Amino acid sequence: MRLTHAPAVAGRRALVPAAALALAAATLTGGGPAAAADRTCAVADSRPTVWLLDTDSGVPSRAAGGGCSVNDLIDDEQEWADHGSFVHHVQTVANDLLRADVLDRDERDELVEAAAHSAVGTAAAYETIYDGTPESLARWAYAGRGGFTRNADGTVTSRVGATGGFGTLWYTPKQFADFSLRLQFRDDAPGTTRGNSGVQVRFPALNGPVAGCPTTFNGSEQNNLSWIAVNCGHEIQINDSPEGGSNDPRKTGSVYGFKDIGLAAARPTGKGVWNDFEIRVVGQHYTVIRNGVVINEYENVPGVPLQGRPLDPLSDARGLVGHIGLQAHGSAPDVVTFRNVRVRDLGVPAQEGTWFDDATEALTAGDLPAHVLASLRERLGRAQSAAEAGSEARAIGFLGQYLARAENQVKDAEVRAALLAQGRQLLQTLREMDAAEGF
Repeated sequence: MRLTHAPAVAGRRALVPAAALALAAATLTGGGPAAAADRTCAVADSRPTVWLLDTDSGVPSRAAGGGCSVNDLIDDEQEWADHGSFVHHVQTVANDLLRADVLDRDERDELVEAAAHSAVGTAAAYETIYDGTPESLARWAYAGRGGFTRNADGTVTSRVGATGGFGTLWYTPKQFADFSLRLQFRDDAPGTTRGNSGVQVRFPALNGPVAGCPTTFNGSEQNNLSWIAVNCGHEIQINDSPEGGSNDPRKTGSVYGFKDIGLAAARPTGKGVWNDFEIRVVGQHYTVIRNGVVINEYENVPGVPLQGRPLDPLSDARGLVGHIGLQAHGSAPDVVTFRNVRVRDLGVPAQEGTWFDDATEALTAGDLPAHVLASLRERLGRAQSAAEAGSEARAIGFLGQYLARAENQVKDAEVRAALLAQGRQLLQTLREMDAAEGF
């Protein structure tokens, strides 16, 4: 039961983006990488190997002049007219890098082959939601204490308010469901201290009170709207402080209070070093990637308390859609700088006429509480994903869990009966197709 879709293609672009062409020309003429010493990349990619969206080529991303790496020349994140255009671009860049002795022949071939097998040109591209300009920052708002300062180079740095506490700089124009969020951060804490911050995802708008999302710390009112992002979203921690003492034990990459990791797993870097940070969220599965390495994974399931804070909302309050924000923490050392924030939609819309359409329609028409709707959508979505991947047993298993949740969580008898009837009909269809080996 595989479902396919044709990804939307944006307006046609030049085969090779102008910025990449100019940089490649400056870098690769007149004696190789050293010729570009007077040029810099606005946002250098620090990952050790060359990535093509979700494909790791395995080819080293070496310096290519002017503070730029091979990754910077590949330009896999932009919208391409089609897949062939991107492959042609990679061939051109790889051949130039071979002539400049940045890549050897085998690496050139591996890079072109990886481009041919990548999804670039067919999958959604990244959308930059903060590019360093005042116009870009104007699309963000701040809630809470402290704040962020936009620097002359376009980066933004967290600052502490006069009364301490923390706040959230959040992107206001839209919410995101399944996504890859990429940005860069740098620990700029003063002296020998280390900064504490975080990236907050999938939380409601911070314009005012939100039902079911208290502004509390373990039940104690904080009178700070940024706590909505904590209690009804997930914080992905940024904190490379040493282990022990009074330092926060939750280190960079922790899904704060739900899947915490220590310093070794966080793969810390020194202060003043830019880090590439990616947060991938699909359904209720969270993956945290630092400088190209997965450092944490977490599956948000219902009924789990935030560690050490049993009086605040359970994991159920974290839904399947929400805003994105950057955190300013609450003490003087907590100075962290961010730049180049971009998001890619990872959602795969179902085709009309699939067997899941009626079940999804019945679910969204039920006027359910947000946490119940999120819980049911999560299981139904996993069932559909398994079906699309051709795994009938897993699809049936997830659908059975969906039915169990509907039975236990939906209080309205009429809505519950409708959901169960629709779900059981779908389950029967899947079982019949499985038995007939026509799934």
